[in-house]
Amino acid sequence: MTWWKRVFGKTQRLRETDSRSPDPTTNPPQQRPTTVDSARLRTDPHTERPTSTAPVSQVRPYDKCSIPGRMMDTDTYEVYLADTKRDAEEFLRTKTVAAQQYYVIVETPEGIFGRDKMGPYQPSGGWRGTDWPGKPSPRFAQREQPAAQVAPAAEPVQSAEVEVKEGVSLEMVRLAPGDFTMGSPDSEVGREPDEVPHRVKITKSLWVGRYPVTQSQWVAVTGSNPSEHTGPDLPVNSISTADAEVFLAKLNALTKGGRFRLPTEAEWEYACRAGTTTGLNSGKDITRREGACPNTDVVAWYDYNSDQHPHPVGLKPPNRWGLHDMHGNVGELCSDWFQEDYYSGSPQEDPTGPAKGQFRVHRGGYFRNDPWSLRSAARNYIGDHRQENIGLRLVRETD
Repeated sequence: MTWWKRVFGKTQRLRETDSRSPDPTTNPPQQRPTTVDSARLRTDPHTERPTSTAPVSQVRPYDKCSIPGRMMDTDTYEVYLADTKRDAEEFLRTKTVAAQQYYVIVETPEGIFGRDKMGPYQPSGGWRGTDWPGKPSPRFAQREQPAAQVAPAAEPVQSAEVEVKEGVSLEMVRLAPGDFTMGSPDSEVGREPDEVPHRVKITKSLWVGRYPVTQSQWVAVTGSNPSEHTGPDLPVNSISTADAEVFLAKLNALTKGGRFRLPTEAEWEYACRAGTTTGLNSGKDITRREGACPNTDVVAWYDYNSDQHPHPVGLKPPNRWGLHDMHGNVGELCSDWFQEDYYSGSPQEDPTGPAKGQFRVHRGGYFRNDPWSLRSAARNYIGDHRQENIGLRLVRETD
């Protein structure tokens, strides 16, 4: 895997094509269909729901909306949901299309299929330019699949608030020492070769931020806000490792009772997993490497539910130890230098990463990433420059 995909993720790479100019012959950009943007087909409570002559158990009406067409006209779409491609095809063969710019779409786990008045439905070609068989529909995956359930708390956790300035505090959660398997098994969906599973022991208790650092907390400490996406309860974003070091130095000067720092990569994964061994800390795995994933929807803001921006911290359920936003929203800096084969010879107790390197580790994935980058074991890294996807979570030493 090339370094630019590991650093920025699929969507961020496409945003920076002009400046980085990757070779399109070796790294062709992944384009989403342009004829129909499923993100624009949002439910409008004031629109009339279409009706269907097919049995409800096979094809179900979902939505009806209008979108400006290409020729100064209006395209109207009826959207249905079906469980199989066969049900969709049978429905489309018999469905009457009302007008020239009237389209019927049926979304299934196997793809999106449709037709218009220009001709009968063709199962081989589908709906010209807008049928992408084999790619499950993001809408179907998000709306129709059962939601994953976050596991209950494994044990009561101790928490404390550290006042930074009047009206602004940091909420910290105490994690007991323990050991866990760091990395991922060969069977995990989305795993990468550098996630070699190995046992790691955290020998001291540590306090970990319940949430990523917010912009109100950052401003209270530094007096400025570097974030590209702004809001007091949003996680601070668009920072570099140098920015993080300045923030930590000022925070430690303001507070007493223990030193704040970045987590090591091992501490971060230990805190994220909270005793789980699955791809996500909810006790579930991702179901696909890229695209919409119902299990990821539950615990993370990512490419298929974020609307391409970070969200206020704490809106997604916490893990078993009470930590929010460990998956998605913003990538969280770690203190380790990145080394792809580090796991093969890392210490078993309290590993701190290589002595030097070119890139810093960040973990958790962010709001533009696909599911594979958000897994508990996924390793990402970045150089010492500001990037919109980067934030931080604090660790405090007290022992």
